[in-house]
Amino acid sequence: MKVRIKEPRINDALSNLSQSVSDLTSDSRTSRIFNKPTLKAFRRGKNLNDLLVRNSLLQNLPHQLPGTFPCNRTVCRTCPHVNSSSTIATPKGHVYITGHFSYITEHVVYCLSCTKCPSIVYIGETGRRLADRFREHRRDIINGRNDLPVPAHFNQPSHTLEDMKGRPSQPGIS
Repeated sequence: MKVRIKEPRINDALSNLSQSVSDLTSDSRTSRIFNKPTLKAFRRGKNLNDLLVRNSLLQNLPHQLPGTFPCNRTVCRTCPHVNSSSTIATPKGHVYITGHFSYITEHVVYCLSCTKCPSIVYIGETGRRLADRFREHRRDIINGRNDLPVPAHFNQPSHTLEDMKGRPSQPGIS
């Protein structure tokens, strides 16, 4: 069965491969090595469907406690900022964390809070690892990007990066 592919670059590559295999099987020096039929395969590139984010909720395993926990990587600049509390105090009440999270968890809604201003809460969402997103917030604070809400707060007088605490609050859209 012959499959025809509409992608010209793949057809060119397959044609070149077929010619190379033919050369190798007909050469007396390499015919012993290439004496079996070759298998040609390719992987298609990512398309829009692969890049879109899907909706899924993470399931907690029965032995995992709810809350946010350190990732236990040897060098981690985000774990010192973990708020291990299983509740988030907001101006309109408390939100209870029901999942088991760390900073390597992906697809989460997260909360950043200030140890000096408990009424200030920043809620964000990311499809990436929380450590990657937290690193961006951290870098923005260090670089003084005061046009953004998180660095603007933590660059105020008497505030430091160490005052920032974060935790995922629930599985997000993935």
